[in-house]
Amino acid sequence: MSNEDFEINENFSLTTTGFIMEGIPYSFSDIAEISFWAHRMKINFVPTGTDFEFYIKLQNEKIFKVNSTFKILSRKKLMERLGQAYVYLSKQSFHYRMFIYLGQLKGKGFCDYTHSNIRIFENGDVTYKNKTVNLKKAVKEGQLWFGRTRGLEGSHYYSADPNRVVVSETKSTFLPGKNKMSFDCTVNKDVMFSLLKTIAYSNTGIEVLMKEYFEQH
Repeated sequence: MSNEDFEINENFSLTTTGFIMEGIPYSFSDIAEISFWAHRMKINFVPTGTDFEFYIKLQNEKIFKVNSTFKILSRKKLMERLGQAYVYLSKQSFHYRMFIYLGQLKGKGFCDYTHSNIRIFENGDVTYKNKTVNLKKAVKEGQLWFGRTRGLEGSHYYSADPNRVVVSETKSTFLPGKNKMSFDCTVNKDVMFSLLKTIAYSNTGIEVLMKEYFEQH
């Protein structure tokens, strides 16, 4: 797809090496975090449109947001173009963003996902405040879920939530509990899902894990 196909307006466009925002070029390796979400809005059960936001955080902590209040383009056209931009930039910046978390794991034995206030350890532990669950134990119980969430306590139903992870060390339907955790991964969803799955299903140490990842990318 050409650069023109990705152009949002004079302030935001994509290039073959990254993107341009407010006249300043940035490379794929500059991207530390990225997300795009869209939610249908209703007032008294009547659809009123779609709310959405495109978000990028750079390695230098600078943040860019383009959302549904941006009036230069129609809401539908803007949402479609931002969706295209998200797919393109996510794919091209994936391994740069993954390296950030792998570097933390290698250096400290854990990495922090600050958007949900969780800490992920190389042995599969995930901590939130004083609660800890283990990804590998959840896999053994068949209770590691990506892209959906548990129903209300006592419910056997699951609902779709494309950005959520549910980890449970038991097969009980009740959530929350001391051996269960649910958290959102909207920001860097592709990287977080991949990292969590790799740790959960891998039987090797972090050094082997990183070596395998670097060889593949």
